[in-house]
Amino acid sequence: MFSYGWDIQKDVLEIYHRLQTHNIPVWMDIQGSMKDYLSV
Repeated sequence: MFSYGWDIQKDVLEIYHRLQTHNIPVWMDIQGSMKDYLSV
């Protein structure tokens, strides 16, 4: 999970997509609920 200001969301989205291409699980607030991304 990233904490960021909305003014740099475009930059954070780029990092987010790069991590996803390496199969690193990431979540961003624009995806909605975080419950599916938490391990119990």
